[in-house]
Amino acid sequence: MKETNILYNSGIYTNIESYIYNVVNMFINKPSKNYTNTYNIKYEKLSEYLWDILVSHDFCHLSKTQVLRYKDPIIKIINNTIHIRTPIKMYLDLGPGYHAAIESSGKRHLSFDVGLGELLVLYQMKKFMDKVAEIYIPGAEFYIIIDNLCGHIVNSIKLQDTQSYCKKFNKLINELNMQTNITLLIESEHFTVDDYNLKTVPDRLANFTKLSDEELENVRRFVGYDCSMEEAVRRSLVYKNIGWVTDDLFSKYFNDGIHMTQRASPTTICFRAFSGGDSRIQAGQVALGLSKKNKIYPFLLTSKNINNYNCDLLSYPEILPKVIEKIVFAKKKYNDHVN
Repeated sequence: MKETNILYNSGIYTNIESYIYNVVNMFINKPSKNYTNTYNIKYEKLSEYLWDILVSHDFCHLSKTQVLRYKDPIIKIINNTIHIRTPIKMYLDLGPGYHAAIESSGKRHLSFDVGLGELLVLYQMKKFMDKVAEIYIPGAEFYIIIDNLCGHIVNSIKLQDTQSYCKKFNKLINELNMQTNITLLIESEHFTVDDYNLKTVPDRLANFTKLSDEELENVRRFVGYDCSMEEAVRRSLVYKNIGWVTDDLFSKYFNDGIHMTQRASPTTICFRAFSGGDSRIQAGQVALGLSKKNKIYPFLLTSKNINNYNCDLLSYPEILPKVIEKIVFAKKKYNDHVN
């Protein structure tokens, strides 16, 4: 992708500018805690109201029926937190500290930059915290889990690269004045490779010899090159055998908070990383698209769909946080995009 001047004099450029302005403006004008109980909710009903915020369409892609399996343990955590009048702790897994390559073949490039994806994740968190603060005075706080040791062990990603990503992410958090509400929990700062080795036990070991085409592509985009099937199988086996370790290592934190993932798992409820999304932002790059009704919307650009789009890099230095130099605008080559 290259920076382009094609859109600069078009209405699309202005529409994108307005979209970004509205996102960034939320961090400027609305406090995360206003210390009022706007709706005068009775104490015994407070946990249900907070649950309703968490599973609302803004933050959850699951149906009302699907979320029920997570309700009892989460309500228990909320009730315990309300009882001691402290902020509700939210723990969100956000990947290994880099973005997978979005090229579909050939020379692939991993990204260790923060961009629109990280900005929109923070926007979602800010939006959630504002809603919670309206009814619960102590509010909520987020802890973003970066499992860069897992990425190092499985995909041979250098820790110095993922630590550079985390440094940029912290700069973004600070620039948006969210450092008192949002904290990065960086795996390599709390644990070592030896901790992973100690946690791997024989009765959990997986074994297989071949991957599907989709599984092979998934490995290739996260290692950043077209590895062989043999190498992909080896790396997949490593992941299957240690992928659970991050949760186990961080489990002491989850006891007093709500553990979430970008897509729901059997044990974790989901939290949308961006409006309308149900994707893991580390699997590609969050881009902006244009609907048939000329509405700007975010979506995940990956090696699986990039060939369906014409992509442009756009700069908004007067609006975007300094750590984000450019964003991607992706226009469908065909006419089957969203409304």
